Amino acid sequence: MARKNALHNDRLACFYENKEHSWDEHWAEIITPDLYKEEEKPYFGEFSFLKEHSPPLGKILEAGCGTGIYVWKLSQLGFDCEGIDTAAAAIDQVHRIKPMLPIEIGDVLNISKPDSYYAGIISLGVIEHREDGPEPFIAEMSRVLMNNGVAIITFPYFNKLRKIKSFLGLYSKKLNTNDIFYQYYLSEDEVSSIANKYGFKIIMKYYYDVPFCFKLEIANKENAIYKFLRRLLLKICKELPIIKPSFSHCCALICKKQT
Repeated sequence: MARKNALHNDRLACFYENKEHSWDEHWAEIITPDLYKEEEKPYFGEFSFLKEHSPPLGKILEAGCGTGIYVWKLSQLGFDCEGIDTAAAAIDQVHRIKPMLPIEIGDVLNISKPDSYYAGIISLGVIEHREDGPEPFIAEMSRVLMNNGVAIITFPYFNKLRKIKSFLGLYSKKLNTNDIFYQYYLSEDEVSSIANKYGFKIIMKYYYDVPFCFKLEIANKENAIYKFLRRLLLKICKELPIIKPSFSHCCALICKKQT
C-alpha cells in the first residue's frame, strides 16, 4: 500500500492511499512457529528496555500486543505478563501455535480490569493510531496501573530531522479524499505532558530504529550509495549517541505513576 506523510491536526501524520490498514493482515505473515522459539536468553534487541524496566513482581499488561511476542519473551524470563489486542484473527492465529500464551481480544481504551490492577503496562506503537490524539490511551493506562507502577510507552517520533523537513515545507499540507489516516509522529513534549497530567513521572527515555527513519525520510532505495550513507549514519549515531535522537524513528518513555 502506498503511504505518505502530511501535516494534519497540527501534527505530522502518515496516511495510506485507498485502503485502510488492517492489523489482522499486518500480523498474518509475521505470526509463524519460528517466531516463538524457546530461547535460553530471549533476544530483545533495541527493545531491551522492556526487560530492564518491567516490574519483577505483579502483573504486567501489554496493551496492543499484536503477535504477543513480547508477552512470550517476558514470560520466559519469569515476568507475569499478559496481553490484549483488537486483532481477533491474529490472536486466534497465535493461539493455534501457542495455545497457552495469555493474550486475548481486548480494547486498550476500555481495559476490562479494575482500577490499580497492574504493576506494569507496556504500549508499543499504539497511542499514535488515534486520529483525535493519544490522550485516552494514557488516561486508561493510568486508571488500571497501581501507584508506583511502570508504564513503557513507545511511539513514532517527531524528531529533529522531521522538524526540519516540516519547517522547510517538505511535507504535504493537502489530503486527498482517498487518504486514510494511519498514525501520527508524536512529539516527546506532547506525550510527556499528557503523561504528567495523569500522574506519571518520566524516569527514562530511549530512542531507536535509525534505519527505518532513514528509509522513510531520506531515501527508500537500495543502491550502493544509499546503503553507504545508511551505514555511515548508523556509525555516527553509535559513536555520538547525542546525535541518535535526531534520526530515530521511535521514542520510548519509561513512566512511573506517582498519584
